[in-house]
Amino acid sequence: MLKKADLLVDGSDSLFLADIDDSSEEGKQVLASARHILKNLGKTDAATISLADMADIEKFVAKLEFNGDGVICAGKVRDTELRTVIEDIIKCAGSVADLSSEAASITASPTVFLPKPLHILTGKPRGSAIQ
Repeated sequence: MLKKADLLVDGSDSLFLADIDDSSEEGKQVLASARHILKNLGKTDAATISLADMADIEKFVAKLEFNGDGVICAGKVRDTELRTVIEDIIKCAGSVADLSSEAASITASPTVFLPKPLHILTGKPRGSAIQ
């Protein structure tokens, strides 16, 4: 997926994006991934990607809208009505921090997220069947 295989042994800790061979589908995916990582690191115009850019993957993932931590941050929800619902749930049920340490968030885990809000919204005892 590199235009020159020698780049693998030259000892550099960075790679010019132009050196990625995007003539194949895999190469296109590698180049798109590199650009995506750089964009999320605030380096949209960077010509190279380095090992340091990829070393702290948690920092990179934390900035993603959906970072896989199972937490929904109200501030990242674009729909104003849905954001209001999430903010109301946070007020009633509390919040947890996500990977980015954003405090105004709720967990999407069915065992934590659903029972609390449904219990609050329905007024039924916790653990009772909701129909």
